Amino acid sequence: MGATHARDAGTRVRIHAPASYAGLKRVHDAYQRFADRHALPDDLRHDMYVAVEELVSNVIRHGSTPGSRPRITVGLACHPDTFTAMVSDGGPPFNPLAVAPPDTTAPLADRSIGGLGILLVKQLTDDVRYRRRRERNHVRLVKRRPAEASATA
Repeated sequence: MGATHARDAGTRVRIHAPASYAGLKRVHDAYQRFADRHALPDDLRHDMYVAVEELVSNVIRHGSTPGSRPRITVGLACHPDTFTAMVSDGGPPFNPLAVAPPDTTAPLADRSIGGLGILLVKQLTDDVRYRRRRERNHVRLVKRRPAEASATA
């Protein structure tokens, strides 16, 4: 199954987990502890977690190749004005931002499968960026913190 490790440096944490649903559970638990410790507002906590979960779930479903399962790293960081999450994996190159947005105006029967999760990630965050570096996919998510939350960070 593989161990999950979290390295905590106060306002930052790095979580390492296997690309599996057990790994996703570990990411969830570490994310919630981090959010609790930093008293993140419910809306911010929820929106960023849904975005992180979508990216990790995509790696679990689509990032494995026969005989190998990539490792996932989730980095979280609280800054005075923003909350940042970095999701990286060692799966095949895949830029989720290059996926054409789904046609949400078409009748359900006429829509192609896929793309809604990435659309949701974009809608829930203020900035999403992708890069491929050192044989890993890296997706960076940024969400602005509400003014009252920023003052307490």
